[in-house]
Amino acid sequence: RRVIRVGLQADGPAYRLTFDDSGIGIASGSEERIFLPTYSTKTNDLGQPNGTGMGLTIVKNFVEMNTGGSIQAFSTGVLGGASFVILIPAAK
Repeated sequence: RRVIRVGLQADGPAYRLTFDDSGIGIASGSEERIFLPTYSTKTNDLGQPNGTGMGLTIVKNFVEMNTGGSIQAFSTGVLGGASFVILIPAAK
């Protein structure tokens, strides 16, 4: 059974959004590469690349360009799968 937990908290001068899941996580060492255009770790049943590798690139660009915030990925989080943290500056 897959579990996804989303959290939101005020973290000083920013808001902190967290996304944790119980999936297989992210390969250690690829946490920065997953945000690169066309980089994908998804494969089909034959082991061939599957997907465009654009999803997290779009998310990162949106967060940075529209909020002035940042996103960071962690290979394993509290639920055993991947963990993502988005920091968005609070309005002045």
